[in-house]
Amino acid sequence: MSKPGLQRQKLKDCCHRSRPPQAKQEQGSYPYYNTQSEGHWGEAKNFLIASMVLAAATVGLGIWLFSTLHVDLNARAGTEWAEFTRSLVVRLFFVGIATYALTFCVRGYRIGKHLQVVNEQKRNALDTYSLFTAAITSDTLRDVVTAELVKAVFASSDTGYLSETQDRTVVENQGSGILSLLLNRTGNSSA
Repeated sequence: MSKPGLQRQKLKDCCHRSRPPQAKQEQGSYPYYNTQSEGHWGEAKNFLIASMVLAAATVGLGIWLFSTLHVDLNARAGTEWAEFTRSLVVRLFFVGIATYALTFCVRGYRIGKHLQVVNEQKRNALDTYSLFTAAITSDTLRDVVTAELVKAVFASSDTGYLSETQDRTVVENQGSGILSLLLNRTGNSSA
């Protein structure tokens, strides 16, 4: 059997093998991330409901405000156009406030979903770490898996809910210093 075929077979054997006893004990032993994930989902759900209500309210407010706006196009006096402009600006102001509130709720939903997915990814990485290390016999490969775990837990995650260019709210560390330190320990300097 060729080397890639042998590696593929070993991977299949590893996946189909029952979990080692230590992995069974550690599986799901990170309730912090599960609790955080559920909490963020609850917040996101509340923001989603508020967004839907505000969207309907904003549309209703806009229709109501602009359906009551009347203008006499045949009027020659400047005061009627000034009154129209004043009335239009007030209506736009109230629609703008409603739109800002809607934008705030949508952003809250996106942040909540982002944090939910990030915490689920961290929990999954920590839960499966023991399975991977139990299946690996080489210390070098075990260190590579550990480096990937560190990267999965501490690096920022791209979930698709937040834009990389616009939605950054904190200084995020990619964990490259930790990865370099861990990989240098094994003599492998490619990160």
